[in-house]
Amino acid sequence: MSLDIANTLRFLPGRLLRSKTSTYAIVQSLLTQFSVLVVNFATGILTARLLGAEGRGIFAAIVLWPQLLSALAVSGLTDTTSYFVGRAEQERASVVGGALLVSLGASLVAVVVAWIALPVFMKNYDPQVLFVARICTLTALTTTIQNIVNSALVGLQQFRLYNLSRFLPQALYLVGLWIAFVAHDFDYVTAVAAQILGGVVALAVVMPFVIPLLRGGLHSFRATFGALTSFMFRAAPADLLKNLGGYADRLLLVPVIPAVALGNYAVAYSLSRVLVLIMPAITGVLLAKLTRSHPAEAKEHHDRVLRFMLILMVPTCAVLTVISEPLLTVLYGKDFHDTAMLFRILLVEAVFFSLASLTMQLYTVLGRPGLGSNIQIVSFIGEIICLFPLVAAFGATGAALALLASSALRLLLLFAGMKTHLGLGLPSLRLRRSDFTYLFDRLLHP
Repeated sequence: MSLDIANTLRFLPGRLLRSKTSTYAIVQSLLTQFSVLVVNFATGILTARLLGAEGRGIFAAIVLWPQLLSALAVSGLTDTTSYFVGRAEQERASVVGGALLVSLGASLVAVVVAWIALPVFMKNYDPQVLFVARICTLTALTTTIQNIVNSALVGLQQFRLYNLSRFLPQALYLVGLWIAFVAHDFDYVTAVAAQILGGVVALAVVMPFVIPLLRGGLHSFRATFGALTSFMFRAAPADLLKNLGGYADRLLLVPVIPAVALGNYAVAYSLSRVLVLIMPAITGVLLAKLTRSHPAEAKEHHDRVLRFMLILMVPTCAVLTVISEPLLTVLYGKDFHDTAMLFRILLVEAVFFSLASLTMQLYTVLGRPGLGSNIQIVSFIGEIICLFPLVAAFGATGAALALLASSALRLLLLFAGMKTHLGLGLPSLRLRRSDFTYLFDRLLHP
């Protein structure tokens, strides 16, 4: 036994780099996500401290749009692309080509609509801010390509490249911010430019490594495209509503509250996503694993990951809740001291959101994305119903409460649907000894 442990420790760095199993892939992805988290902290602190609450609010109002437009454009396509790339080994190029065709077409439509609608949403901002926001919407196209590429890498189980693709944009963004700071030319325009350039350069670096992995050419494009879009349209409503629900708070807040209040909300929201940031590391690897599993095995993997997520997230949420006020002051400055209550609410929401997103993976791989869509519709309607009166009464705090209610409702309905519609038992939330045995066994015998 001691020899096994010694050999495991000896070869652990190499195994982590190669990601030969799902366990090592998750560990590597978590390490990458921790690196992304550190970089995000650095960029968030820089922008908040150097721009102040008002400047941070303007920055948030601008970068909201390409993120939202890209998220809407790939609705139903991220998990679908991973699923088909993982199963159709000789048709990978056709799958990715079809996904890019659909998502880029949707992105173009979304950009046109955004150009028309932005003057209404940003009526309280200067013409220069509106102009920068319109230009920034064009980057939804590159963000969309990045999202599809990352989904393909998940399906290919190329987790080293997937992790690089997630880390590099943030690292280059931080470099751009630092250059602007050293050059004494730091405002919301340079902050936006640094973020855009970081994403574009990162995509240019990753693509030459991705293209050779896509086998099969485009000879089966028509047949693959039909199957891809059929599955996508079943998964799209859930994804679309999830993405709309994720941005609905800021969509409503941008035209309603001043830039200073939006800056406070943006800081609280971004810091609370420390819990959500582990999701790509876990769900990306999990989806690749589930697509090759039988239903009972898929359920077992889902439940085990759910329990480990709770062990990671709940104590982290508790600690951050207790230290929220001094943490915000130390990190972002006295301008953001009053955002503690917002931060606490959004932390709890992040836990519910992450657990619900994990469970949606199970619905997808069991071929029931439509059921997930129906659940998402109900939770989205609940969020909209809550948003308007709560924002009118409590401003940004009301938006946070509406998000919390929607995410909690979504998780409860997904758990109920597992029993009533999928024919599966409810997941046990109590961590078992067998979970640690499984983890230890995967580390010793990858």
